Amino acid sequence: MEHLPLPEGKEHFILAPYNAPPEEWYDHKGFLDFPKRRGWTDDQPPGGNTTQKGYLEGHGIKWKLADSEVEEFFQTWLFFGLVIEVLKVGGVSATTEDFLKGKGLSDPREVKLLRLSSQDDSRRHRLVRIVNTSILSCKLKEWRNGVRDKAQAWTAANRMFERARQILDCFCTPDEERDLWGNDKPLRWPVRDEISTTLIAMVYSLRSAAIRVCEPRGISVTNPWLDARSEIIARRIQRQWCLADATTIIKDLPIDGQYYVAASPGLSPDELDRHSKCVRERCLEEFPTELYHPRHVAPWHKPNCPTAQTISYGGHLGPERGQTGWDDAIAKIIDKNAIPIALWAKGLRTLWSVEYHLSGHRRPDYVAISHVWADGMGNRAANWLPECQLDRITHLVENVQWEGRRPLPEDPNNSDGVGFWMDALCVPAVDKDRKRKAIRNMRHVYSNAKAVLVLDKFIQKIPSTAPALDKVARLYLSNWIKRLWTHQEGFLPSLVYIQFSDRPVELRALAEEFMTYNREHLEKSGKYLGFPFAANLRLLDLYSALRGLMKLVKEKWMLYEPLAHHLSPRRSTRLADETVCMATIIDIDLDRIQAISGDDDEEVAEERMAAFLEQLGTFDRSVIFNNYERLNKAGYRWAPKSLLNFRTPQLTCPDERETVTLERINGQVGLPVRYPGLLVDFAHDNVPFGALQHGREVPCRVSATRGSNVESKSLVLQFPRNNVRWAKRQYAVILSKVPNVGGKPCLAAVGLFNRPANGVYRFNHLSLARIRAQEAYGDELVDVRFLDSDSAWFVM
Repeated sequence: MEHLPLPEGKEHFILAPYNAPPEEWYDHKGFLDFPKRRGWTDDQPPGGNTTQKGYLEGHGIKWKLADSEVEEFFQTWLFFGLVIEVLKVGGVSATTEDFLKGKGLSDPREVKLLRLSSQDDSRRHRLVRIVNTSILSCKLKEWRNGVRDKAQAWTAANRMFERARQILDCFCTPDEERDLWGNDKPLRWPVRDEISTTLIAMVYSLRSAAIRVCEPRGISVTNPWLDARSEIIARRIQRQWCLADATTIIKDLPIDGQYYVAASPGLSPDELDRHSKCVRERCLEEFPTELYHPRHVAPWHKPNCPTAQTISYGGHLGPERGQTGWDDAIAKIIDKNAIPIALWAKGLRTLWSVEYHLSGHRRPDYVAISHVWADGMGNRAANWLPECQLDRITHLVENVQWEGRRPLPEDPNNSDGVGFWMDALCVPAVDKDRKRKAIRNMRHVYSNAKAVLVLDKFIQKIPSTAPALDKVARLYLSNWIKRLWTHQEGFLPSLVYIQFSDRPVELRALAEEFMTYNREHLEKSGKYLGFPFAANLRLLDLYSALRGLMKLVKEKWMLYEPLAHHLSPRRSTRLADETVCMATIIDIDLDRIQAISGDDDEEVAEERMAAFLEQLGTFDRSVIFNNYERLNKAGYRWAPKSLLNFRTPQLTCPDERETVTLERINGQVGLPVRYPGLLVDFAHDNVPFGALQHGREVPCRVSATRGSNVESKSLVLQFPRNNVRWAKRQYAVILSKVPNVGGKPCLAAVGLFNRPANGVYRFNHLSLARIRAQEAYGDELVDVRFLDSDSAWFVM
């Protein structure tokens, strides 16, 4: 792991021993047939005939060697064999000794490793050898210069990468999917986490280098490729971060990024306490909204800083007169369908109002502030901030530079006229009607701002001169990137500045800085990383990619899936705000959504989501198989209740491209789709009925049907844990596709149905499911009726 960078001052923490005797080391005679040379057969995965899919399944494996020998075999093959043979493709020679470091017994960790790796008395005399990859970067520099035919080199190396991926994905894929369905047994692999981590890191690093050097068409380091994960790194991340955020980190970042984050500072104990109830799928942080109030800030705070929530109002910069105070000034500006801007005169200690007209010529320059309310700049009770905060914000705004900005006057009583917009000051806190009008204009607030300045206390702990990787990681892990409203605040403007401890830096400049650092420092020194590019997808490319997509598509519904992807790690204190923000971003009718109001936030959120979906109108038909919590509203139970704060999303099936349009038939709303299906009777004595509530399997037998291609198969219907109140009656199952024996399970939806009217089954969506096929066996099977692939459903 030593070839991977860590934050400054951090030490590598993965110690992987290698206990094979020298006569068992890699023989340099070819990677792909190494298992055969070692005598592995078809019933000892992963050797034998690699054209047979079954040989890698791993179920019921009984290793014919001692666990220690199995571990040594895989380490010899997938670590040493892989690196030696891939380097050979570029004419670089390497040996096993190049990647080993002998250890004495002075370190307690090494004593433990020796004890763990000593399986019997005959092994105890061996020197403890620890895997060490410090030399890999130098070898990869040499390899880059030695590759002559890029296409040929990629073909040869990629065969080895794919073979290693098969093994690692088979045995090192996390158990979360199995836990969800509650019916797949984990695979046993006698390889310690420390060792499997080095195997994953090696294949990923070598492949990243090959992609950058060989430039294969259509392949990028950001494309998902390896499902295998390091359990030891995942546990470190889970101990340091919210469990849901840990899920996102592990999902978003490849192993080099996970390793970097695992060594980086995490949340404080107090912060972790607020995340004690979080689960893998969702952040359930318990942050009391009562603490959403303005706080004084050092070093700007002075003993005489007023604490009463009243602003010393200076007046209005414009021909209008008669404003009685700050609240009255922003009310009058909003009534004119203009944007209120705040201008703090530091020397005079007064706040002045300015208005930006959406039509007309009064369009002064201003900076919009994007912040996280929990950082102490939000105010639910009044449009007020302490003077120390106004001093600080004005100082930061003065440091945001763009072409043509006038120099600041030396006299603190004067200003260059550039004010700022901030929700705590410029969106009425109490007046609900004007608040709705101000929110409707927020799209214009951020799109017309000269710049948006991002204030996040986690980012502001490091200077702009910090190492490039530290800045990328800090941005990626910040609260700003996890909140709902900050998405539109970063998405809508053309210039976004990130405030560090010393100065603001424009977001695109950060991207350019990293690309230069990667090209001129990392890759030139033989380090080929994937995680900064993966983090870049979520951070620096996020807004430009979505903005670019909006220019290309003519139909708003086409933005639903990319929007869902961007919103899945974000949260909002008020559920009803979600659709307001989404409508603002993709520019659909906000009035229809804001017209839905009430005291119950969850009810309002559901009604608004239905109104939002109705405006979109068209969807990928496979959306009915999404794995989100579903909207509890008739006609929309196929739809996600919310796109926010769900870290394991699957909105549509990746190989589906057909679309459907929301329809209303006899007063009922639904999606008309055509899919194969089943009718299954849960009243059957063989159904393990009570177990359905806990995630179980229902084995089914397809009744003989003329023309059916699923005869002689048994189908296994798999249910995840759910809170559906199942009754002993007949249900329908819509299949995303008909599964094949030996193939992967297919997604399905289970629900109540009505007998077909005009050939269409009306289907009330209840639960997601999976279905897999196997050769028919046994007598304890539930008979089901198969419906062909052109069956018509009206999904409600």
